[in-house]
Amino acid sequence: MVAPRELFFRSNDHIRYFRLSSRAQAVLLASTVVVSVGLLSSGIAAGFYSLSAKAMTQELEQEKLAYVDLKLSLGDGAPVADHVNLDYGDQAPAAQNWLGEDNTKQLALQLAAAERNLDQSNARHQQLAMQLSERDSILEELGQERSLLRASLAQANSRIALLERRLAEAGSENQALLQKISTSQSHFKELAARNESIKSQKDTAENDVAAMKEQMAAYSDANQRLMRRVWDHTETALEALEKTVSMTGIALDEVLADQILTAKADSQGGPFIAAETDTYEELDRWLGADISLSALDARFTRWAALQEVMTVLPLAPPMEQFRITSSFGTRIDPLNGRQARHDGMDFAAPFKSSVYATAPGKVVFAGWRGHYGRVVEIDHGHGLKTVYSHLNAILVKKGENVDSHQKIGLLGSSGRSTGPHVHYEVRFKGKPLDPAKFLTAGKYVFKS
Repeated sequence: MVAPRELFFRSNDHIRYFRLSSRAQAVLLASTVVVSVGLLSSGIAAGFYSLSAKAMTQELEQEKLAYVDLKLSLGDGAPVADHVNLDYGDQAPAAQNWLGEDNTKQLALQLAAAERNLDQSNARHQQLAMQLSERDSILEELGQERSLLRASLAQANSRIALLERRLAEAGSENQALLQKISTSQSHFKELAARNESIKSQKDTAENDVAAMKEQMAAYSDANQRLMRRVWDHTETALEALEKTVSMTGIALDEVLADQILTAKADSQGGPFIAAETDTYEELDRWLGADISLSALDARFTRWAALQEVMTVLPLAPPMEQFRITSSFGTRIDPLNGRQARHDGMDFAAPFKSSVYATAPGKVVFAGWRGHYGRVVEIDHGHGLKTVYSHLNAILVKKGENVDSHQKIGLLGSSGRSTGPHVHYEVRFKGKPLDPAKFLTAGKYVFKS
């Protein structure tokens, strides 16, 4: 059984195909055979008709020649037929003398028979001529049919050649498609392998996530305990610092807000950029702590601010060895005996004893200041300043940075004074405060 064939055609970047079944291929082959046999039969028939006509013509010529011979034997020199002209010349009388009277009747009979045969031959000739004419017509028709069949065969051959070319093109395209399919299959295999690898990695990642969740749960418990301890320690430290600052008489929130160190500061600005998530809230959810990080951060910020303030608080006395001869507040003036306001404390000691800075800062004044005599004034930041008056000698210059407990002058009695001492003041934003409170707070800090 013949296998089916597929013929592919390409037109306008599209590929079309039709299938030649076993039956269609058999019909096409049979048509080709019939056309070939018809052409061969036509040629054979034409040759046969040509031979028949030639044989009939020869037979007719032979009969005519026999008739002429018979007439000659009878001594008749007249023509036998309209188209036969025989001339015997002077031999005719000799032929007549040679013939006997006995044979005349027999020859006449033979002549009559020959004429009849001639008539029959002429009739047969005419019949053959008609048959030849009919056969010529048939041959002409067969020739025309043969021409048509040849043209059809040529068209069929052209179509077959075209189909073969298209089939070859379709075969090439089919090979290209097969190559693409093979490449795609390779890619699919690679993708399948990658997918398996990704799936394996996903399983591994899920296992890792599960393990991490267990670790996070353990970390969360430990974190809650740690957060509680940090919170407790921070609160304890804050209470101590706040108590110390409060002991000095300074308004705690005022000194913090002045340096923009608390969350209550109003000075803010900048462009608005929407946050994707709240960092502290996200961490709180991740840590699972019962204490929010934002609250702990606020406490740390306050603690850091207080620590900074503590570094500049003048908590130490201006001398190592001294006695207090006058306190802060209202007193009796030592020179005129009248009641007067005293904005500092008087520290008495031997003449030219060392006078020290009670906190780090910057010298903003060093020189003579009227009744105060020789004066050193130090700015400690955060609105805090200290003043050292009635000095015998000044050991620092204006603009100089000094450290805590740095020697800045010698004890004296310059200006309006009754004896060697240092008049010591503490001011916050220009307002005088009691230095004794700072000394008490300092004792608390050093003791703690």
